[in-house]
Amino acid sequence: MVEPRLELLARAALSNVSPALLADYGDRNWSSLLHSLGFTPTEPKFSPRSISIVEVLRRLGEILPNFNKEIENFCKAHTGMRNGELHSGENPFDGVAVSAWHPKFYKAVEILLASMSMELNELIGETEAATAKNSLQRRLIRKQKLYKAMLMHTNRCGWLRVKTSATNSTSPL
Repeated sequence: MVEPRLELLARAALSNVSPALLADYGDRNWSSLLHSLGFTPTEPKFSPRSISIVEVLRRLGEILPNFNKEIENFCKAHTGMRNGELHSGENPFDGVAVSAWHPKFYKAVEILLASMSMELNELIGETEAATAKNSLQRRLIRKQKLYKAMLMHTNRCGWLRVKTSATNSTSPL
C-alpha cells in the first residue's frame, strides 16, 4: 500500500492557507517570513527555515475545523514515530497492527487533502483509496458499537440519571 508522508501533507495544507504560516521567524529574524512572501532577503548566506511539525499541526488545529485534537494528537505521535525511524534506523511500527493506526492515518490524510480541495484517490489511486475508506468505515462502526455498549451499560447500572420536570426527581434515561 502506498502511504503518503503525513508531515509533507500537513505542511502542504498549511502552506495552502498561506506559505507565511510555515516560516520560522523566531529570534527576531524575519528573513524566512520575508522569503515566504516572495521577497529576496538581504541577509548574507540566507537559508530559509520553517517551523517544527508539532507547530504545523497545532496551527492546523486552529485553522481547519475537522482537524480536531484527536487527529492532531495522532499526527504528532505518528510523525514522532516516523522521525524516530529516520534518525535511529529502528522500525517503531514493528509489532503494531496496521489496523491500529491506518484508520486514523487515512482520516488525517483525508482532512488535509480536503483542505486543499483534493480527494484521497487523487493522491494514492482508486484501489488504494477504496481500501483506506473501508478501513475508515470499519473503525466508525466499531466506535458506534462501543458507544452503544457503554450507553447500555451506564443505563443498566443507573449511572445516567436526568431530572424529570414533572416530579423534579431523578430517573434513569
